[in-house]
Order: sequence, then C-alpha cells, then structure tokens
Amino acid sequence: MQAQEKIGVIYVVHGGMDVNTDQHMWDATVQQFSYDHNHSVYNLIIWNRFFWPLVLDTETTDFAVRFIRKYDFSYARIGGIDPYHSITAQQLEDLKTELDKNEYGLKFEVEWAGWQSCWPAMFWLLRSMNCNHITYGNLLR
Repeated sequence: MQAQEKIGVIYVVHGGMDVNTDQHMWDATVQQFSYDHNHSVYNLIIWNRFFWPLVLDTETTDFAVRFIRKYDFSYARIGGIDPYHSITAQQLEDLKTELDKNEYGLKFEVEWAGWQSCWPAMFWLLRSMNCNHITYGNLLR
C-alpha cells in the first residue's frame, strides 16, 4: 500500500513585529528596500555596513521620520504588543482543522510564510560570500 501524498498549503501573511524596537524597524526597512535594486538605499546603504546607522537617522531620511512616528503612535495605542503572531497562529490552526475535516480523505501539510519575517542581515552575509545577484527568489532556492 502506497502512502498517500500530502497536498501542500502555504498560508501567506504580511508579517510584522511583536514590539516596536529600533532593531525590528531597521530590519523591516532594509527588507523593504532590498527589492528595488535601483533605489539609493539598496545601492548605497544596504551593501555598506558603515552607512547602516543612516537607515533610521531622522535627519537623513524622511522615510525614517514617517515610519518611526507612525509605529510609535500605533504601538502605544495597542498596548505595545501587536497581536499579529497570536492571531496568525490561531488562523493557521483553524485552517488546519477545517482542511482535516474534508470528506475526501485528503492529507494536507500546512505552513505559514510572511514576507516581513526575513532576517535582512542575510543579504549582507550572502553578498560577503560573493553572491552578487541576490533577490528574494534566489534566497528560496
């Protein structure tokens, strides 16, 4: 008797940070700019660790000013902790439960992925290993 093949399901969410810290904000910012190879942040800052402090420097970039104010404002109003992870975990469990109830005997392998859940320092690590053409697609291979 052959084992039944599973059907893969990926629950894709935006992602986010539980708490608003400079490190989380820096990671999210660098990841956002890592997709546009024509952007000055990508070309001048991401690949030069000496410029990394500029990412959140409110005197250097309007982006930092807007995002720091936005997240400081919103996190204060939700009690300092974003319920994103707990909500996502519950939704994932609900999805698994419903899929397991199928009347056809289908088997599912269910996982989640979030686009804001990456560790941007890996871009620097890969670049230091002479991986010059780094894109998100390359990281999945």
